[in-house]
Amino acid sequence: MATLKTNTISSGDLSTPSGSLHPAHTLDVQQRQKLALEGLARTEPITKLAERNNVSRKFVYKQMDKADNALQKEFDSSSHNDEVLYWIPVTKNWLRSVVLALLLYCHSSFRGVIAFFLQTFLVNRFPWEQFITSSMKQL
Repeated sequence: MATLKTNTISSGDLSTPSGSLHPAHTLDVQQRQKLALEGLARTEPITKLAERNNVSRKFVYKQMDKADNALQKEFDSSSHNDEVLYWIPVTKNWLRSVVLALLLYCHSSFRGVIAFFLQTFLVNRFPWEQFITSSMKQL
């Protein structure tokens, strides 16, 4: 009576039944990145890409998913726009410096400076016109 012998490979075993490493485990970081980019580019079918690199289609899709997630994270505008770069203590002296910079360096008009402060600080109750006028007088 013949018995059927099966080879079982645990998830922790990196070798094939013949004892050699799986080709996917021999790929270095650059090769995996290249594989992912080729998959994302869709210049050839995934099956052919997998066969050419001696890996499974599942492995190619996993690498493509990793690359796509990295691209999405990098180009996600909300994550970069909400990051605080630094804090500025807004004092009257700092505001006077901004008024002078807008007037002298940017050649902004008086109304342009007022519009800048109204839009930037969203404070309508502050007497911007008087503040700008007094800052100009201190020249």
